[in-house]
Amino acid sequence: MLRVKRFGLSVLVLLLVVGAATVSTGCKKKKPVVIKDGKQVQVADDGQVEPEPIYWPLTGLESDDATAVTRRPISVKVENSPQAQPQTGLNSADVLYESMIEGAESRFNAIYQSTIPDEVGPVRSVRHTDLWIVPQFQTVLFYSGGNSEVRGKVKAAKLDNYNQTTGSKVFHRVDWRVTPHNLYLKLNKVYAFLEKKGVATTVDTPTTLSFDSAATTYTADGALGGFPGRAVKSVNVHYYQHAKWSWNAERKVWTRTTAGKKHLDKATGEQLWVDNVVLMYANYTTAQKKDPAGNPTYDTDMGGSGKAVLFRNGYAYKCTWKAERKQAPRLYDENGRELTLQAGRTCFEVVPKKMLKVKISYRDTGE
Repeated sequence: MLRVKRFGLSVLVLLLVVGAATVSTGCKKKKPVVIKDGKQVQVADDGQVEPEPIYWPLTGLESDDATAVTRRPISVKVENSPQAQPQTGLNSADVLYESMIEGAESRFNAIYQSTIPDEVGPVRSVRHTDLWIVPQFQTVLFYSGGNSEVRGKVKAAKLDNYNQTTGSKVFHRVDWRVTPHNLYLKLNKVYAFLEKKGVATTVDTPTTLSFDSAATTYTADGALGGFPGRAVKSVNVHYYQHAKWSWNAERKVWTRTTAGKKHLDKATGEQLWVDNVVLMYANYTTAQKKDPAGNPTYDTDMGGSGKAVLFRNGYAYKCTWKAERKQAPRLYDENGRELTLQAGRTCFEVVPKKMLKVKISYRDTGE
C-alpha cells in the first residue's frame, strides 16, 4: 500500500464500518465527523477534533513536534575523497547533494533538519553548487574555506555561512586523521551558536520537497501517477571513485558503494542509504580559478530546467527537473505532471551533461 505522507497536506483516511451486526449489547456508535475547511475530519471520543498530522518538510515523514518542523536546515560541505571515508553523519541527513569537483572527484552538501547528529565531517571547502543549494533550502552553510572566486560570490549573495575561523566554537580537529581531512562540525551545538550570533534558526515558510499525496497512485509494475517506470538494479555515476546506488528489495531503499566497496557512515557503521535518488543533469562550465594543483574548477548552473531520472521504489522514471534560485527542484513527466518522491531521505546526483558517464542497470521483473 502506498504510504501517503506529505508536508503541509491533510490526508484524510476515514474507515467506515458498513453493515455492522447488532448484538445483545447494542450497536457500536460511529465516531461523528465535522466539516472543517471544506473537508470531513474525524472527531475523537471526547468530542474534540483530532489534530491534523504534521510532516517534516524535507522527508515527508510524520513529526510529533509542530515547532521542530520550522527549524532552519543546516547544510554542511562534506569531503568525499578516499582519505575522508568513512564520513561521519551522512546517514542522518534529510537531503544529500553530490556534485563533481576538480579532478573528477565529488563532494557532498549534506542538509540536516529532522535529525541532528552530534558530529559531521570531514568538512571541506565551498563550491559553486552551494550558491544554489543554500538559498533553495534556506540553510545556514558550514564549510572549511574556498577559493577567492567562490568566497566572493558567497559574500555577494549574502548567504548565512560559517567556516572554521568565523565559526571556530563549533568546529574541531580530530586526532585520528591528518590535516586537511580532520575538520569536524559539532552539529548538536550549531543552533545555540547561531542564536548567540543573532542568526535566524527558524523559517516562517519552510522549503519543501514534493512527496506522495492522496492523488498519487503507485502500482506494482512501477507506474507512478500513470507515468510508467522501469525496474532498476542500480545506477552508477563514474566520478573518480565510482558511486553506485543499488536497489535493496528487502529494505526497500537504495544502498551505496564507492569504488566497489560498501560506503559506510562512521557514526553507526551502517552502509549509506536513501529512499530516493535523483539524477540531475546540469550545465558545468570552467570557472576562473583553478585548484592548488592547477586543475580546473567548475561553475554549475542549477537553475532553470534540465533532464533528470528519478529512482524510487526500485524503478526509474525519466523526467525533467525545474528549479529557481530560491525554489528547490521539482520533477515533471513529459506531459508536465509533477512526479513525487517516496517519503524519506533523498540524494540528488548533480552530474555534468557530457563529462561523466552514467550507467543504469535494469532488471527483468518477469512481467
